[in-house]
Amino acid sequence: MAEAILGKSYGDLLTSIGVINEDQLNRAMAIQSNKGGDLDAILVDNEIAELESIQQGLSKHLGIERINIGDATITKEVLDSVPVRLVHRYQLVPVERENGCLKVATADPSNYAALDDLQFVLKSEVEPLLAYSGDIRKAIKQYYGIGSDTVDSLVEEEGVDLESDTLAGGDGDIEELSEDASIIRFVNQVMSEAINDRATDIHIEPFEDMLRIRYRIDGLLYEASLPPAIRRYQAAIISRIKIMADMNIAEKRLPQDGRITIRRGGTEYDLRVSTVPTPYGESIVTRILNSS
Repeated sequence: MAEAILGKSYGDLLTSIGVINEDQLNRAMAIQSNKGGDLDAILVDNEIAELESIQQGLSKHLGIERINIGDATITKEVLDSVPVRLVHRYQLVPVERENGCLKVATADPSNYAALDDLQFVLKSEVEPLLAYSGDIRKAIKQYYGIGSDTVDSLVEEEGVDLESDTLAGGDGDIEELSEDASIIRFVNQVMSEAINDRATDIHIEPFEDMLRIRYRIDGLLYEASLPPAIRRYQAAIISRIKIMADMNIAEKRLPQDGRITIRRGGTEYDLRVSTVPTPYGESIVTRILNSS
């Protein structure tokens, strides 16, 4: 479950400017407490308030511009200007730099602590733009890749040379890394993403200079956006999946089959895992079946 970035203080602001009333806020907070999620999405999805009313009210009250991130063209230079950890911590997307000021899209422009932190780290002025939280999450996944915060943490922990494509080390090192909390989290993110998108298969495919992950959705394969540094953790990711599927992680020359059972949102899923050796490492195909 994604951590909520919009909670009670955001709801109090909406109440104070008349977008929703106390009863509506309490109802939305109860849903958030039970299921998680961002408050603006809960209000819209449960027809408690309209997105237009929320954004219009906030924009007028705070005196800031609104933005549709899907229509924005964001350069790599701008994206790289904000540390990945801050992008995820505050759920914001850098959009453009104008006259030395960095404009960032955020669902909660009243979070002044986040903006102050960003200005302190970047040593430059930051201007918030109002966006929908769902669009921000999509943009982070699109521009930074699945699990980009996790991979960024791994790079920092390992002190990795980013010019190198692979991690040095033997099977023991790879096995140890496959038990690392960040690797476990990344694999869980990949599987959760597949279930969220109602994918029937996950394809993890190594190549000479990249690792590709694709989801089969409605019969078609869609390539997932991944952080550039993911290639170096290929062996650990594959080993982690093999451990979950009760496979022999030392066996890399022969195909293997295994199963993983996971529960998500009260539903149990049966994952059928198959590995196939390739010149660049093991390829994995995971079939996702709803146990019910």
